[in-house]
Amino acid sequence: MKKILLSSLRVVLCLAVVMSLFLAECKTTAAEGLPKVGVLWDFLQVERRVKGKEYLEQNAKDLGFEIVFKNANGDESLQLKQAEDLVTMGVDLIVILPQNADAAGPVIEGAHKAGIKVINFDRLIGNADVDYFVGFDNDVIGDMMAQYVFDLKANGNWAMVNGASTDPNVKQYRDGWLRVIQDAIDKGDIKIISDTYTMNWDPSNAMKAAENFLTANNDNIDVVLAMNDGTAGGVIQALKARNLNGKVLVTGQDGELAAIQRIAEGDQSMTVWKPDDKMSLLLAETIQKVLKGQEPTDVKMWNNGFKDVPSVLMQPVVVDKNNIMDTVVASGYVKLEDVYKNVPKDKWPKQ
Repeated sequence: MKKILLSSLRVVLCLAVVMSLFLAECKTTAAEGLPKVGVLWDFLQVERRVKGKEYLEQNAKDLGFEIVFKNANGDESLQLKQAEDLVTMGVDLIVILPQNADAAGPVIEGAHKAGIKVINFDRLIGNADVDYFVGFDNDVIGDMMAQYVFDLKANGNWAMVNGASTDPNVKQYRDGWLRVIQDAIDKGDIKIISDTYTMNWDPSNAMKAAENFLTANNDNIDVVLAMNDGTAGGVIQALKARNLNGKVLVTGQDGELAAIQRIAEGDQSMTVWKPDDKMSLLLAETIQKVLKGQEPTDVKMWNNGFKDVPSVLMQPVVVDKNNIMDTVVASGYVKLEDVYKNVPKDKWPKQ
């Protein structure tokens, strides 16, 4: 009887082992069967890049494709090499947020030679055969920044702190600024006392530029058009050192937590919020459609100098001290206690 029981037990154990191996193999095969999407990111040194990566990875799981993520860490040569690696790997699709859009054409060419389509994300690559573009409507962002501060101060000394000269988005933002204020400049109502570019969008470079124009103009400044929240942070550091924070209007964009905190504290005037959770979902849904051989919906044709690129665009949102609760907090993008942590509790907005 014992021999029969032992024999039966051995059979059961063997079956269990075989079944577990079978299930593991099935799981591996299923995972290997997912479409692979190579994602080339420019860098992860700013908050919204990190958030965007995390949201996209979660959306990929939900929508059934696998991401092979590559971080160029601000190095355009490394990004080109990473693109070649993805082509060699045989990914089904490539998404690129270019470090230098002017130098990213070979990524498109190399992918197309291998029969791989490319979705260009956030920063449009010029003069290249881009298959699709997904991003925010950059044509309106510069206007939003300039119009906000122009409505508050339509004259005086203004400074323009642009982003990196290698970023094609910078021209679009700058064109938007000038659409709003050029007439006032021509009339002499607004005097541009400084017009600088910020290498690598580095806040420390923006701070140095601000220190220089403040010194050169004896601290006589009314408005700073800072092109993103990072450059705004650098400018505000320079203003704080001279006790000018809160007295000078300063713009920004991206909706970074640090910027929203500065708005709540009165040091930054506004930001243009670009909801990374919604944008990442829009990108993921576009990826899914392209993988299935479907065309994205609601496209706008956006010319990049080579062709009209089918583009899926999202509208950004202006955030200031008056609508923090109704926008970034209400959406769950940031928490009230994080935004107002440096503000006295009795001055917190009521929920």
